[in-house]
Amino acid sequence: MKRFFLLLCFVVASQLLNAQSVTTILLPATFKETTNQTLLSYFLPAKELREKLVITEELTDLVNCFSVDSMLRRRIQHHRVIGSRIISILGWNWRSINKKKIKVVGTIKNINNPDDKPHFKEQDVNYNPIPHTKKYIDIFFSAYEAQKKTKRGARLHDITKTPFIYPTDSTINEYRLHCECTPPIKKFGSQLNEYLYPCYSGADLMVHKNFMHAHPTMGLYGAFVLDCNHSCHPEIHPYEWIYWLDLSPQKDSVQDKISWIFGYLRDVSQRQSNWVKKPRSGEISFPFVFKMDNKNKELFIEHNINDKWRHDGFKRIKGIPPDAVNLDFETLVFDIGRPGNSITIKTNKKLVDAAAKLWLSELNVDEKNGYITGNVNLALSMENIYVGRITMTK
Repeated sequence: MKRFFLLLCFVVASQLLNAQSVTTILLPATFKETTNQTLLSYFLPAKELREKLVITEELTDLVNCFSVDSMLRRRIQHHRVIGSRIISILGWNWRSINKKKIKVVGTIKNINNPDDKPHFKEQDVNYNPIPHTKKYIDIFFSAYEAQKKTKRGARLHDITKTPFIYPTDSTINEYRLHCECTPPIKKFGSQLNEYLYPCYSGADLMVHKNFMHAHPTMGLYGAFVLDCNHSCHPEIHPYEWIYWLDLSPQKDSVQDKISWIFGYLRDVSQRQSNWVKKPRSGEISFPFVFKMDNKNKELFIEHNINDKWRHDGFKRIKGIPPDAVNLDFETLVFDIGRPGNSITIKTNKKLVDAAAKLWLSELNVDEKNGYITGNVNLALSMENIYVGRITMTK
């Protein structure tokens, strides 16, 4: 009995010691007396960010992401059904506008949810963003310019009218860019619906907890193409990275935190199999800003969904700094050399042996204006899916 009691005390003491142990990393920072003014939009109320589309789109554009297979080695892709090669030769296919995958940012006009049963292998979750910043207005318009140059696009549309002439404030809603993906719904449908976005027939952004409003601002990354299976209309197809600020009305009363929701997905329909092969390997970078007088400078990362990690794919990600850390931690402190101004990163769980790393970059201490800024970066490699959330204290 005595031996058992001593063993129990040892186990409890070990657990308490592990729970209290926190790794601290010394990280250098610059000390420039300047702060990107767009970053300060983080401090606006959620309601104001929902209404000020240009500001929210500029903030969303500060997020950067990519996949290692960003260059499209084949210009054309086609359906994978009987006779599809012949149909493709006759012009019914997807054609790249740009040989490199791109990121687009806009505010969602509407969505298309998948049918409960797949059409062939397609169960698409589609978003149709509208741009409100000149950078993306020009990119979206260039896609319609490309459509206009195709025979089918010119034949099926009046190219003297919108969206084939440059948009104005009154016509911008006609310049949507269709963004399409078949995520792994068959295996992860309930989890996707819980942690990312609605992915069942009849679902509505207005009632989904991660939105609760019809027109969120989003960033999407993928192949920039013309869908000539129809009228050669422009698309991001498939999108791989998708992310947005959680500005749901239920957050209106939350003044001290703000969250990014994001997913990294492989289209599993096999339509563009040469553009999105296994594994998905890439990076995403989120900017942050803390007031120096904020005593709780914290980033909380939730790892919500992932399938099989791929270390072979992770080796293809170049440029990861030597101070990047594995994600097998629950609490990590970055000391930037200023007393009382360390940055704490917490996670909802340890990812042991994950093909993933994290690091902070571009740290700057603006003592004149009272801000600490930087980027939190994630590099990941998995077969089909990763979904996460990053919450920042204000």
